[in-house]
Amino acid sequence: MDSDIESACTSFWTDLESFIFSLCKEARLREPKKVAKQMIILLDGAIVYSQALRDPKIISLAKDMARNILNEN
Repeated sequence: MDSDIESACTSFWTDLESFIFSLCKEARLREPKKVAKQMIILLDGAIVYSQALRDPKIISLAKDMARNILNEN
């Protein structure tokens, strides 16, 4: 993989996780770092899975899962 592309991808995910972490911290979640990682994994997985199956309903399921994660914290 081209190092510029790899660097851009790494930067994107790091920045996104930092942003979500700041939102989790602002919301005073018990484990903001853990929740931020869970949300990134959920987001990425939901996008890939919904595109692979061409099923937009997967995104709704992911929203429900995100709510459950937030309610647990």
